[in-house]
Amino acid sequence: TRDEDHYYSFEVDQGGNLLIQFTDLDAIGCVELYLSYGEPPKRGQADYAPMEICDPEQSILITGANLGTWYVLLHSTDASGDYEIAAELFSLGLTAITPTSQGNTASVQMLITGGGFTSNTQLTLEGMGQTPLAPEEMMLISASQISALFDPQGLPAGTYTLVAQEGAESVQLNDAFSVLEGGEAE
Repeated sequence: TRDEDHYYSFEVDQGGNLLIQFTDLDAIGCVELYLSYGEPPKRGQADYAPMEICDPEQSILITGANLGTWYVLLHSTDASGDYEIAAELFSLGLTAITPTSQGNTASVQMLITGGGFTSNTQLTLEGMGQTPLAPEEMMLISASQISALFDPQGLPAGTYTLVAQEGAESVQLNDAFSVLEGGEAE
């Protein structure tokens, strides 16, 4: 319904990175997602909000989330239907990669987003039957972002999985990157 608020709360009882994901299952209407620590958020007065409000898929990533009570506000500005909301606590994670595709004729500078990154984090692109491709250069921007230069020249066209490894822990972002025959980044 129009201008309706739904509040949720949850406890973070161990250290880590926090990912809140909202999915509007039928993509009807506009829902705004807000997140705050310690007290319920209000529209325009929240600790965190996604870059794109009203998107049917919204997420908020907090690196090094505080222990204690967190609050979520979902505000519907017009009619909305079914949705899912989930909170995940993790030490190492991958959430996005930009760009998501590149031709196999030139190197590509990627921005990898996630959490728990350090200067020891290792990245690879992996495809079926292919040797894992490590970046030529990598720069840690923050605990939630890495810039990496990959050279897909010579790789066959197809979809590749991004893998991050930190010590014994390994996570992947399945089908994160497409290598195109020839072409430019998208």
